[in-house]
Amino acid sequence: MNNYKLVAPDIDSLLNCFEWGFLNPAAPSEDLCKAMDPLFEILRNLAPLRKNNEAKAIWITIPRGAIEDFGSYENMLEWGDVKNREEYEQYWLEKYPEPVCWYELVISEAFHKDGSKWFRAVHFGDKSIINRFCEKEISSHMMCSLRTAPEIRSGRRNSW
Repeated sequence: MNNYKLVAPDIDSLLNCFEWGFLNPAAPSEDLCKAMDPLFEILRNLAPLRKNNEAKAIWITIPRGAIEDFGSYENMLEWGDVKNREEYEQYWLEKYPEPVCWYELVISEAFHKDGSKWFRAVHFGDKSIINRFCEKEISSHMMCSLRTAPEIRSGRRNSW
């Protein structure tokens, strides 16, 4: 049986994988996009955020966990991050002062006039986890670009 418990240090570690350099290094797979469907369905009836009618958000609480969940004392001592056990505990409490951490989960979904999906995004904390333009819109942009490329090359597209 798996006794894993989700704790804030694990969430923060995962979110650090999505720093700017790692933002959607590859397009999300079709399977991943389909896996988002239940999340969007569950949150569908939420009122939209004031700033953006396409975005909805909820706050999720994750326990900070025990000090052992924060990281190995021995490793932090070896790497010079802390000098003793007291400093290790102080560092843990500085990073996670409250027993529960709050993370904002934001979804954004936009549709074409015909009701088909145009765009979907999932943000967790302050990180963009998944951004996806649906194929119809990408195809439309690509076709427009292909049609106007000769005009751009000839300079006709930018004439006043």
